[in-house]
Amino acid sequence: METINVPDELEGLFDMAACYGDLCFSVCATAADLVGACGRALVDTRLLVCENASVWRLIKIVRLHRYLPMKQVCIVVSYKERLRSTSDGETRFECTWEVEDPRGIVVLVHGWADHSGRYAHVADYLNDHGYSVTSFDQRGMGRSSGPPGEIGSFAQSLDDLASFVSEVDRPDGLPMIILGHSFGGVLSSLYCARRDGPASPQPAGLILSSPAFKLVPNPVLQPFAGLVARLMPRFEVPGVERDATSRDPKVVREAKTDPLIYNGRATAHTGAQLLYAGRKALRVAPDIRTPLLAFHGTADRIASYKGTEAFVQRYGGTSKSFTPLEGLYHETLNEPERSVPLNLISGFLDALR
Repeated sequence: METINVPDELEGLFDMAACYGDLCFSVCATAADLVGACGRALVDTRLLVCENASVWRLIKIVRLHRYLPMKQVCIVVSYKERLRSTSDGETRFECTWEVEDPRGIVVLVHGWADHSGRYAHVADYLNDHGYSVTSFDQRGMGRSSGPPGEIGSFAQSLDDLASFVSEVDRPDGLPMIILGHSFGGVLSSLYCARRDGPASPQPAGLILSSPAFKLVPNPVLQPFAGLVARLMPRFEVPGVERDATSRDPKVVREAKTDPLIYNGRATAHTGAQLLYAGRKALRVAPDIRTPLLAFHGTADRIASYKGTEAFVQRYGGTSKSFTPLEGLYHETLNEPERSVPLNLISGFLDALR
């Protein structure tokens, strides 16, 4: 992100931004944003405004027409990030995209060998629909500490999620919705099956994106995963096949070079934990009553959409929906047709109101 001196022609765009607090700020944007703001009839510009070292305000300004009197719609998003110490001495990276007067807050849970920053575009979409979004990097992933790519136990991962959810700020009983992708979807489902009272506040809705209830790779070896994990826990098995995550070459290319993504091989222990968690979620599905939206690409070579179909069939709640997305890969929210699952999400959220 480069800092650019604001041309005189753009000064009017920032009049509205300036009224949001006494900020001494520099406007940061891409050159394309500034050119667009000058020369397009319909402009959607997002400008990062630095408030301090850890808090940024993302100001979205829409100029309806350059030749009409200035009309602007301004959505202010406070982006915050921090490092929190866990009870066992690890460090957890947390981030929040917070809108003013939100309709609800979405807790976003990423998958294995992934990180929260890859879902900024999802947060942006939800912000536009009036929802704040909060997320964290699971241990050993992204900017959180821990052995890279290692899952000590799925129970520990579930406790981390419960700890994070319990600390989410929900003023005036604001509705909370959990959105989990892949392994994050499995953890989110297991969380909704917990009954720990105030320690595990229940969400108003559960959204599952390609949950990894049933893994596709190495089906012949999967029945022996537990035995191998006990005898040779450090034995390595293939990790995520990045080419199988999305049909968008740019997404795949960026994932392969992202320093915050674990692109190594998985240990037999981690592989077994992924399998155990998926199987347990299928077992407890009848105990979950939270309103559910699930979607899954039918061409997913990492987690089978049949596993999601089975989960929804067993699901205990009466408000449930499953949409198979024909031909899409594992990361449906990073596919060229990402607008389809995003629209499913916004429709689900609207129905919860």
